[in-house]
Amino acid sequence: MKIIKLSASNIKRLVAVEIVPQQNVVRITGKNGMGKSSVLDAIFWGLGGVSDIQDKPIRNGEDHGSVEIDLGEMLVRRN
Repeated sequence: MKIIKLSASNIKRLVAVEIVPQQNVVRITGKNGMGKSSVLDAIFWGLGGVSDIQDKPIRNGEDHGSVEIDLGEMLVRRN
């Protein structure tokens, strides 16, 4: 399984992110508190489902969040 495109908004520290991998390895780097773990959690929650979501996955101050993962032959959407 390969992620073709990841879009997420209002997940933990993320306002919005869109990642379209160009190679086999994607580096997610940044300072502490910039949202690196939020990107990984968005992927985990999108592929894992409702039972894997923490109590407060939505960004503070927002009322909804979303994750969309394009896997080529399958598109996963979670709200």
